[in-house]
Amino acid sequence: MKKNCLFISVILFSLMMISCVAESPDTYFEWDMEEFNNEKFVFIKGLSEEAKYEEEIVVPSKIKGKNVRFLIIESEYLKTLKIPDNLYGIEIRSETLENLKLGKIINGHKESGVYLSKCPIKSIKIPASVEILSVAYCNELEDLTIPNGYLDLRISGCEKLRTIKLGKPKDDNAECRVEVSYCPVTSLIIPEGIAHLDVSYDDELIELKLPESLIHIRAANCESLTEIAIPKNVKELRYEAFRNCASLRKIKIPESVVKINYDVFFDSGIETILLDGNEESVPLECQGFKTPRMDETTFSSESLILSYIDSWSQIINSWYKNPREDIWYCEGPYVEITGTRPVKATCFYCEEYKECRLLHLTTSSLSTQNAFQVFSCQDCAEKAGFNWE
Repeated sequence: MKKNCLFISVILFSLMMISCVAESPDTYFEWDMEEFNNEKFVFIKGLSEEAKYEEEIVVPSKIKGKNVRFLIIESEYLKTLKIPDNLYGIEIRSETLENLKLGKIINGHKESGVYLSKCPIKSIKIPASVEILSVAYCNELEDLTIPNGYLDLRISGCEKLRTIKLGKPKDDNAECRVEVSYCPVTSLIIPEGIAHLDVSYDDELIELKLPESLIHIRAANCESLTEIAIPKNVKELRYEAFRNCASLRKIKIPESVVKINYDVFFDSGIETILLDGNEESVPLECQGFKTPRMDETTFSSESLILSYIDSWSQIINSWYKNPREDIWYCEGPYVEITGTRPVKATCFYCEEYKECRLLHLTTSSLSTQNAFQVFSCQDCAEKAGFNWE
């Protein structure tokens, strides 16, 4: 019995020793004293020469009697890093770091947040108190779970990261943002409360579920994405929103979207656009799929109101210059559009008449060779050999 008690005591003592790892000495750090909210605190700005080759660091909660509130560490040898609670901001860059323990974060400072770069950690537990998180080029990270309460999330260049589980963001804040790029994720389920979403160069992304709270979306260079439904709070599809989505075949656009900007579908595989709404809906301002002149970045919004969208089955998507006149126009491939909502077609650039825009449309009953042109300027139409009427 006594032997058993002794054995248990030894185990408990060992566990206590393991859990109570001594803090690294103050001399391991380069730091300054700063002040915020009437508090003088320590800002650790790096490791000293004394700690340059250390493989394990335990950041102290205080230095010279003052709380440590900010931490920046860059190391070529560090393998294990333990960070205490109650810091405002943490920035870590280490290509050797394998184990990282984060403490609770205090929000409220303009530089609050956690920023991890080039850390080969395989897993990490994100504290629920983190509102701003950036994870970049952590190439051993395979899955990431984000707890509730975040405000700004940016993940990029994690070449093994296949699973991202997102908790609920902070309230229903209009500034809640998620960015994911250059990661091999196959599915992203974006929770309600996110307002801004930017996914790009995620080549293996197949499934993208979007919340109704979304007001801005960009999913460019996602080559495996085949279909997407735009949420009902989005009002505009911005420049190159779905550029180079080679497998994207179908997109559903709600009545809330009043404008499609230039190059939204440039070099995508889009074949079908489904429009919600009816004859009484606000006309959809469509600025086409490719800007004909590189030096033109803005175009007039004044244009013809065309017939209802279901009267036109195809909009042409690539450009070449008419050898007869200095007029740019487009030809094939085609996109089928369905719906009864009217479209406000913004025509494109005519080199001689600076305010004229030219749009090329064709109906299902007309062949490519018989496609006719719609001008916003009578002079340009007649100059090109077309009757205005």
